Amino acid sequence: HKVGRILVPPGQMHLVTATNHIKVHGVKPLDLRRESEKVIAHEADVVVLLYNDHFDLLLTVDKTGFVSIWHCDTGLQSFKFMCESVQETIEEPSVAFGSFDISSRRLMVGWSQGSVQLYNFSNGSLVNNLISDSCTCVNSIHDMEITRRHKRFRSVIACFGGGYFVQWMPSPYERDVKPVRALRGSCCSPDASLPDKN
Repeated sequence: HKVGRILVPPGQMHLVTATNHIKVHGVKPLDLRRESEKVIAHEADVVVLLYNDHFDLLLTVDKTGFVSIWHCDTGLQSFKFMCESVQETIEEPSVAFGSFDISSRRLMVGWSQGSVQLYNFSNGSLVNNLISDSCTCVNSIHDMEITRRHKRFRSVIACFGGGYFVQWMPSPYERDVKPVRALRGSCCSPDASLPDKN
């Protein structure tokens, strides 16, 4: 397998590479394929490699939705889970994007057929299934807090292929969340700004 992702965690003295498993390179490289450090490695290519500085861990996601969590100090796998299945389209869905939310406590996963999911990665539970009518690949997902009239709201925005973006206001009380807004335009360009909500 070829290296699919490379990550240098901020403030750390090592480099992490990911193929169908991760390898930590530093003062003492850790080879996770050694018999003494046997883990369940990814069987598919890793498409997401994230460092969480809040918990000092690495998180990998392969294209099938298999998630592994790794300790940065030891390089050992601490937890793993499988993302819940998403609706199939013409092609078999695969993970296209992943990031942490603003609190670094949730994993946001975007799929090739337009699904967006939020997970509690410490126990593998699906927190929110963000519904949209897009069936194109998720290019990016952003999470933010909005304050209005002294109340805080959480907002998630995903950008899809073709310049289409969708905004949700996830709730801990609803698993399936409908969008509050969907716009078509050049939202995926780096210079784009989001319109104000009236």
